[in-house]
Amino acid sequence: MTPDTRSDHQAAAPGTTLRVAAVALVTAVGLLIAFWPQFSSGFAYFTGDRLDGIIAAAVHEHWYAFFSGQAGAWNKTFYFHPWPNTLALNDGYLLHGMLHAALRATGLPPLLSADIAGIILKAMLAPAAYLLARRHLSMSVAPSLLAGLLTLGAGNLAMATGHAQFFAAGPALVAALLTLEACRALREGRARHALATGIPAAVIAGLLLLTSFYVAYVLLLAIPLTLGWDLVLRALARQPVLPQGRAWIVPLLVIGAVGVVSLIPALILYLPQIRSGLHDIGAARAHAMTPIGLLDPGIRSILWSWANPGPTTTPDGPHGYGPLVLLAAFLGTVTAVIRAFRPGPGQASARLIAALGLVALGLMVLITAWPKVWLWSLVWRVVPGMGAFRVTSRWSLLLAPAVMLVAAWWVASLRARFGRLLPALLGLLLVVEQIVPLHVGANRREEEARLAAIPSPPADCRVFIATRPREGVTDSFILKIYSHNVDAMIAANVLRLPTINGFSTFNPPGWDLADTSGRRYADRARAEAERHNLNPCGLNFETLRWSPTGDPFRDVPPPPPPALRLQRGVSLTVTGANTELAETLIDGWSVIESNGVWSLGPRARILLPLQDGVTEGRLRLTGRGFARGAADQGVRPVLLSGPQNPVRVPVQEDISIDIPFTAADLREGALDVTLEIENPTAPAEPGQRGDQRPLGLFLKSIMVQ
Repeated sequence: MTPDTRSDHQAAAPGTTLRVAAVALVTAVGLLIAFWPQFSSGFAYFTGDRLDGIIAAAVHEHWYAFFSGQAGAWNKTFYFHPWPNTLALNDGYLLHGMLHAALRATGLPPLLSADIAGIILKAMLAPAAYLLARRHLSMSVAPSLLAGLLTLGAGNLAMATGHAQFFAAGPALVAALLTLEACRALREGRARHALATGIPAAVIAGLLLLTSFYVAYVLLLAIPLTLGWDLVLRALARQPVLPQGRAWIVPLLVIGAVGVVSLIPALILYLPQIRSGLHDIGAARAHAMTPIGLLDPGIRSILWSWANPGPTTTPDGPHGYGPLVLLAAFLGTVTAVIRAFRPGPGQASARLIAALGLVALGLMVLITAWPKVWLWSLVWRVVPGMGAFRVTSRWSLLLAPAVMLVAAWWVASLRARFGRLLPALLGLLLVVEQIVPLHVGANRREEEARLAAIPSPPADCRVFIATRPREGVTDSFILKIYSHNVDAMIAANVLRLPTINGFSTFNPPGWDLADTSGRRYADRARAEAERHNLNPCGLNFETLRWSPTGDPFRDVPPPPPPALRLQRGVSLTVTGANTELAETLIDGWSVIESNGVWSLGPRARILLPLQDGVTEGRLRLTGRGFARGAADQGVRPVLLSGPQNPVRVPVQEDISIDIPFTAADLREGALDVTLEIENPTAPAEPGQRGDQRPLGLFLKSIMVQ
């Protein structure tokens, strides 16, 4: 429950009209701070980038298709066809999609509509923060407006504009406000008001879970933690913890029941994906917040640019705060904890601020990888659902509303001792600290022109394959994975024509549709279609031309011959940057990671072009094995001349596998080797979440001797 937090300020407030106008002005200024590239250019730029941003837009367009009756199911997108429940492979963007569908119905183009939908959602931050500050934190009008401006213009959220899911922080703060309203009403015995605010809060929570998993999870954790701390502080101050009487029980049960029901659609969507596997703790640790990252993007603001260290301080980008905001939030929390034990009209609001600060600062300490300890690993193992969070530093982004509210409250608390001037100057500095280099996304007009330029598909085409990326042959590791798949996703949803292509946070089992310039892409794409009994046509995104149904790769230029010719004695390290080496990994390999590649399944094949004149020698493969519950993994090389003796590859250390070969093992100057894996297994233990890929050998380098 939350306290009855009446305003401590007895001065006459401005009239309602002036207050509404002031909140509208603050909202407009905050939006200009956050979306200046879009507003100043007439929306020439998309808020998202050419890759992840277009994926989000494709999901937006799915909802437009669904609400207009052109999609077969709410949880099945037009990409990754015909796999079921494909919406679960990424954030659902439901709230974005509802607004997007309404805007699209007015004739707006897809990317512009998606942008406006996101801006509307984020705009909710300012009025929600203002009302929360006024009604529950005992703040007068000016500091409440400061809280609204800081929350909407927060520098870390502004730099994360390219991630559309974070726009849902707006409705999340609305849900928090409604929750506090319901809690106050329950404590005061106003059952009707509690239901009128608690039920919408519960419904919004369910909608958020179908919109942005990160935002919803932080909301569903942070609000109960805040209310829990409020109860603890009540108990420590020897005040009543629960409301008097029993009139609050039935409304609370009703609100709780509505909340459970509202979560059911999201659970139906995501539980199958959770059972099939989420991220492992290693991926989360690689994206942890760093100590210096807590001060970023403050060090990127115009106020602190002289201290900018250059590269981003966290793997996913700047997710921290400026030193002034962090200091204000810390001092505000300490001050509020002290005042929470002082009886008086401001005690209840101080208690709530103390709870907010303890939750926000506490979670930031947990997610940060300190020099010798990462406390989040304990949370990971204990709290369900943590496997969904690969980028743990993003929790800091989503705590911005709480941090800004605590900071604004502390500034307001100085007025009693120092008058108006010092708080006003500090408030101005906090606002200036949020002005950071803004994200500039893709060229919206060019992207929409490309979509409009796609001609009508063949009349008999019911599903298509992306046959070539817009860049043609590219050496970029990222573009080889993303480009054609992302273009296929948005095109499929706009054209209402399914595609087997796609790329997402999670991909369907056996997904292997990267690198259209690879020698086996056409075979892999056809195999994906054939295993689902599909007869696709093709769409070349370089020329924006279709190939006929049944012959999707007709008129598509063949991939270039491999440039790699392995020299004797030269070791090649397997990394994503070594694009030529990727051409040698024919079948049974994962996407190349930063320091190697995993075999997938019982067989993995290498076709290695050799330097002219090399007809015999030894192929040396260096790496380590994987076998759950065993010390080593069995690997047997098979050449064209026949199988060789199996090798035991340790799990805990790297070894080299030497494979002798002769001219009989060469195919057109290339050494053809298949590795048979004795017992490929998934890292995830039975019944637990984690990496579900059947792994056997982690290959790190290749050399011919």
